[in-house]
Amino acid sequence: MFCLFYDAKTKKVSALNGSGRAGKKCTLEAIRNDLGLKTGQGGKVPTDSVHAVTVPGAAAGWVDTVERFGSGKLGMWDILSPAIEMGEKGFPVSELTAMFVSFSTDKFSPKILRKEDADNLNSGRERNHHFGRHPPILRK
Repeated sequence: MFCLFYDAKTKKVSALNGSGRAGKKCTLEAIRNDLGLKTGQGGKVPTDSVHAVTVPGAAAGWVDTVERFGSGKLGMWDILSPAIEMGEKGFPVSELTAMFVSFSTDKFSPKILRKEDADNLNSGRERNHHFGRHPPILRK
């Protein structure tokens, strides 16, 4: 998570790097073990691996951004509650997004993608990603 903020009053641009760091237990040895790599064996972290993201850094970056650049009129709950609601209740996605998600439904935990939503995405894939008047819904 990166932020460039332009302050109209001072006419200055500020930057915030919220990309985060790997967790304390995320050592080279632990990652190599998770990937099944032997000592001395080369390899890469797959882009769909949990090791390819820094989620804690992103969340901390959101808080830092609001604290540093926010007006002070809204708290994190006010800012994030619409996204939380969309995650819980779901939101329509484009056919293109549905197509890309459908390629990986087998990798999602049922806690992340409900079975009925995965089935809907997969059935759309079978119909060349045409969902008619009912766009697919993604939800937590």
